[in-house]
Amino acid sequence: MTAADPITCPVCAGQTYEVLGPYRSTTVSLGNRDKVECSACGMVFAAPVPDEALWDAYNADYFQEAHGGATEAPQAILFRKAIAHVRYAFVKQAATQMGLELKAVLEVGAGHGEFMEDALRDTPGLSYTVIDTDKSALAALKAKGGQPVTDFGVVPATSQDLVVLSHVLEHTRDPVGFLRACSKTLRAGGIVYVDVPCLDYLYKDIDEPHLLFFDRPSLENALSNAGLSLQDIGYFGALHADIRTEIRRPRALRLARRLGSLATSWSLPQMPLAERAVIAGFAAQKRQEGPARWLRAIARK
Repeated sequence: MTAADPITCPVCAGQTYEVLGPYRSTTVSLGNRDKVECSACGMVFAAPVPDEALWDAYNADYFQEAHGGATEAPQAILFRKAIAHVRYAFVKQAATQMGLELKAVLEVGAGHGEFMEDALRDTPGLSYTVIDTDKSALAALKAKGGQPVTDFGVVPATSQDLVVLSHVLEHTRDPVGFLRACSKTLRAGGIVYVDVPCLDYLYKDIDEPHLLFFDRPSLENALSNAGLSLQDIGYFGALHADIRTEIRRPRALRLARRLGSLATSWSLPQMPLAERAVIAGFAAQKRQEGPARWLRAIARK
């Protein structure tokens, strides 16, 4: 990237920025990029943003490209189920407080479908539509009760009560446009749930596969610029300072501390002990005052 390249912030469209360092990737097609911070709104993003064709090809086989194949290790499955319980509880509480009855849900990037399974179990007869760019995931999602569609254009306008974006927005090239497309599918008063990592480049060695690195102000700006009304937003999970300290500890000590935290861990209804064990130490349900592992937001149309 050179100083002459037209770099535009994907949230506020500002064109002044600071280069934070190289975009750290293991995939050749995503190399030769920088990680920059918008001077106007603080959004951190990969620059230049990959073109649409490259990004579509990358995400068409996302689990293989980004994770070397979809992991089916028992511990990974337990963690996905446990974190889905936490996220679904957050959304259900928000919907209940707003008096919103969930009859139709659209989830974009449903992955292995754990959030969907919780929703369908909780609300028999719920209409649950899923969109996923990784076509290899669609058959499994359908088998679990989802209704796969190819893109937003197939979803009738103003037909959904809830759109779920769990660890999806950080992978988009145009987050504001993406959120607007989500909003078109919502009924008046419907909600979007967004869950994203919070500035995870600060404690990870690799930036890929994320293109965007949100903090609270930049996520608030993205939702507002998309015409959505913010209802709730917060930091959740272990604080950044604690994550960095934990990473420096020997593996055996990290495991011992995590098992120790199980004794005082909370549990959601019906969360099995094995799931509590793998999630112990992440403080996944804990709302924090400052930057933490995750950002969660609810915005209304």
